[in-house]
Formats: sequence, C-alpha cells, structure tokens
Amino acid sequence: MAILGYFCLMLGFFSCIFFSGFLLYSVWTRKEVDWMEYVQYFVFFCVSLALIILFCAFFKRDFSIVYVSEYTDTYLPWYYALSALWAGQEGSLLLWLFFVGMVGVLITRNKTYGWLSWDTRAIFWTLFLMLQGFFFLLLVTVANPFIVNPMPPKQGMGLNPLLMHPGMVFHPPALFLGYAGFCVPTLLFLSCRITGIYPPILKVIRRWSLVSWAFLSIGIVLGMWWSYFELGWGGYWAWDPVENSSLLPWLCATGFLHTLIVASREKGLERTSSFFLGLTLIFCFVATFLTRSGIIDSLHAFGQSTIGGPILFFIIISLCIVLYITIFSPATYSKQLSGLFSKNGILLISSFIFIGLCVVVLTGTMYPIISQVIIGQSKGVGTSFYNKVFLPISSFLIFLLFVCPWIKWRDEYLKVQGVLSLILFFLICFLLWIVRVRYILVLLSVAAGITGVISILYLILNTKLYKNKREFAKWGIHIGICIMAISIAISSGYKKRADFIVAKGQEIKFQGYKFKYIESYKQRYKNKIVHKYKFDVLKDGKHIGYLVPKRIFFMIQDNIFSKVSVITRWFDEIYISVLQSTDNGVLKIEIQKNPMVHWIWIGSIILALCGLIASSYGVKG
Repeated sequence: MAILGYFCLMLGFFSCIFFSGFLLYSVWTRKEVDWMEYVQYFVFFCVSLALIILFCAFFKRDFSIVYVSEYTDTYLPWYYALSALWAGQEGSLLLWLFFVGMVGVLITRNKTYGWLSWDTRAIFWTLFLMLQGFFFLLLVTVANPFIVNPMPPKQGMGLNPLLMHPGMVFHPPALFLGYAGFCVPTLLFLSCRITGIYPPILKVIRRWSLVSWAFLSIGIVLGMWWSYFELGWGGYWAWDPVENSSLLPWLCATGFLHTLIVASREKGLERTSSFFLGLTLIFCFVATFLTRSGIIDSLHAFGQSTIGGPILFFIIISLCIVLYITIFSPATYSKQLSGLFSKNGILLISSFIFIGLCVVVLTGTMYPIISQVIIGQSKGVGTSFYNKVFLPISSFLIFLLFVCPWIKWRDEYLKVQGVLSLILFFLICFLLWIVRVRYILVLLSVAAGITGVISILYLILNTKLYKNKREFAKWGIHIGICIMAISIAISSGYKKRADFIVAKGQEIKFQGYKFKYIESYKQRYKNKIVHKYKFDVLKDGKHIGYLVPKRIFFMIQDNIFSKVSVITRWFDEIYISVLQSTDNGVLKIEIQKNPMVHWIWIGSIILALCGLIASSYGVKG
C-alpha cells in the first residue's frame, strides 16, 4: 500500500511538471488545446488516492509506515486516529495538496470560468499545476509520508495528548481549506491581469475569496478554542509565531476584500487588488514556512525540518511573480477615485491599515531573526509589543466600522445618523468610565464595539436590509467582529486568576464564588490512568454547577497532562485546572474568572456563517 501511495505522488508530480511546461509552450506558440481541465482531474485523482491510502493505513494502524507509527497507537479512538493524519508535517502537506486539487476541480464547474478566453485559462492552469507540482515535490522528497519501516513496531508512539481535542480534529482542515481556497482567486486574478480581462471575473473572485476567508476564520478561531481549553493556561491567543502566521493571510485577505468593494464600484484599483490578493496567498506559504521550518521556536511548530529552504525559495519566486504582474501588466481601467473621507476612501484606508497590521505582526514574529542579523543576538518582542502597536490600530478599525455606514459613497460628508453614532460612542465611553472601566484601550474598544452593534442593527432595521440577503450577510460579518472585539477587550482586561492549595472537604472563595473540594476518584484504562477531582461551585449561596478537572497519565508517552473544567455563564466563565496533586489528596489548583470569553466563539460563528452567505451573492459593496 505504501508503494502505491508513493507511486500516486510521483505520478501526480510528473504530470504537473510535464503538463505545466506543455501549456506554457502552447501559450507561447498560440496553439490551443482543449483538454486542460482533464489534467487537473487526473492530478486530483492521484492525490486523492494517496490520501485515501494513508487514511486506511491510519485506520488499520499499519505501523509498517513510519509516519503512522509516529502519530498513532492501537488504543487511540478511530476519530483521533484519522485526525492524526494531519498531526505531522507530511500528512498536513498531503491534506493541503488534496484541498488545492479539490478547489482546482471545483473551479472548472463555475459558469464564469467557461467564459474566459483560452489563453487566460491556459495561463491559469500553468500557474496552478506549477503550484501543485511544488507540493508534490516536497511530498516525494523531503516530506514523504509513505516511508516504510523495515522492522514495524508492535505499538505506535501515539498521538500527542494535547491534540486529542475536537478543536484539533477540525482546526487544521479548516485552516488548510482556507489556504488552498485562495489559490483559485489569486491565480485566476493574476492570469486575467496578464491577458487584460478584469471586471467579468470580479464576482467569482469575490465569492472564492469570501469562502476561503470564512474557512480561514473558522480555522483560526478553532485554534483559539483548542488553546483555551487544552493548554491549561486559560488563554486563547499568546502571539505565538505560528498563531501569528495564520493571522497574516487573514489580515491581508480582509484588506483585499475591502479594496475589491471599491474596485468593483469604481472599476479601478486593478494593481492594488491583484497585489493584495497575491500577497494573501504568499502569506499562506509564509505560514507554512514558519510552522515547518523550525526557524523560530514555537509551541505549535513541527521543529527542525529540511523543507524550510525549499518553501522559502518558493515564497521568493512567488513574490517576484506577483510583483512583476502587478507592476508590468497594464491596467484595463484608470479612473479618478473619490476623496479619502468618502465611503470609498474609508474602505481604501481600512485596506491599507490591514496591510499595515500585517507588517506589524510579521515584524514582531520575525524579530528574533532580525535582531540576530543586526546585533548578533536573538531577541523576541513579547506580548507588550503587540499590545502597544497592534491593539490600538485594530481598535481604530472598530471605530471606523460604525462610522463608515453613514458616509456617502462619493461625497465627503457624514449623515445625521453618523453624527448620532459618534455622540452615542462618547456617551458609552462616559458611562463605562462611570462604572470604573479605567483601561483606556478596553474602554475605547468596548464603546466602539457596542456602538457598532447598535449602529449596524439600526441600519439593518431602518433600511430593511434583512430583505436583502447579501447586504444582511455583509453587515452580519461586521456585527460578529464587533462582538468579538467587545469580548476580547473585556476578557483580556479583566481576567482574574489565583492559585490555591486545597484539601478534600475544604472550601475556598474567589471573586464572589465558593468552591468546595468534594471528592476525587481514579479510573484505569489500558493506556492511561485518569484522576478526577470534583468541586461544588456556589454563587451567592446558590449551587451553579460542578467542576471536574482531571490529571491524566498516558503510559505510552510516559507523561501527565491536565484537563481543565469550565462553567459557562452569561457574562463570565469559571475555569479550573489542577497544577499538582499529592498522594494524600492535597491539590494545587488554579482558578480563573474569564469574563465574556464564550462570546468570542459566538461572534466568530456569526462572522463565519455570514461570510459564507455573502459569498453567494454579487460583488458590490
């Protein structure tokens, strides 16, 4: 089976290389071919068969394949055994290539694709096959998932217990689907720029970009959810390099989507739009580089690897291609845009702010390397850098969000509703100050978020936008972002935590809650021993629930991991984890009160669903 899987990868690789070269020759000689799409079908068949073979190997626990033996064992539930396929470097690259092949097949079923000229389609498939060929090259050389173990072990090394969580079952596929999804609109846009076809494909580019952006959003938030519940420190974002790497294409894509609104209305900004979209796909490659090269230390990285160099070379080549097409391909339209303080202008300003945030995050992430080159010593910037630079700028974007609906598209003046929104913003700021909200950034972010929700809801109801699904979905995205901004600001500014030493039967008090350690018990399984500790939680003398944190000893990994327990209420979450335990039942525990955290997940659901709905409709803003 391993030989067949590797043969499929080799066949896909040679097909991509041969036919991309053949199509490039056809474009050069102007000899049309009408079977380009069938090449993609064949390439997708090759990668699909390879993926199915690897899935079967994981399901059967075929330890004759080294990759399978490294990430699974015979005790692992089948759903975690299958998700272990993307727990390592080789499997995650194969999954990404599968999604790239899948979106390549899907674009051929699009009506707009059928309207494209032959040379546009030929250039598109040349670039698309080259992209797939690079991933095939990695998989058949330095990241081969089908290496055979000459002496298969009776038991595998098992999956990292931290990855045994629903968030990590769905987080990587959603992220990779977002990354792969951007291949289609980016390469299609660049191909149309080369051949001079621009406005007709904006609608399909917008749809593909929105769907990809929505899946990328889902992937990032699922990663935050996993981090919050599984790592045991009660945080959902630590400005870790790998976390930052997934944020880069999201920020760039968000900027592009705002630029595309102006471009579609004004029939311009071709170079700006194509560059932003090209940069989005490049940042997807950068995310892969940071995760797999081992160049920067990260909790989520795969460690030292030999694929960092090839990916870096591919990033440089891709950037050169994007810059060349952006600069030298002629613009189809050239039109004078309206002033900066019109809605068109604000959207364009917002786009460049998002790109500026990309620069901030990229600088902070790469600073250890930058400092090594400049001063000869590797230094990180820490979370304070992002809190001082990134958060104020992002808060300003939330401010623009509730102002922008009340600005004319081409006229530089604010409607009456916009003035009322500003008054409401300052009124909410005053009320928050009265109730002793003293963190200025939290105060401004919460006030802007609340004003944004109220302003957008008024816009939807007053103008009956709920009858227009496209407009309703578009503003629904912004409501989701406002809710997330409010919850992130409050949870980060007013999180409370404390450590306690507690014995069985003892009560402790924390932030108005009372915790009583009731009992502990042990459950023994074939591959692990689970210690559970039960706490009764009361608020104002009333029972609100039980918390049951765990300490799990995994025999194969020979390590102990803590599993947190959480009680969710309307406006806060009580979070408890066991840090240490003794034989006589005394525990060292950490209790946290995390206000508004679960509203991040609510806001993200609204954002993702509305993004998918909006992708079904036209391009105008």
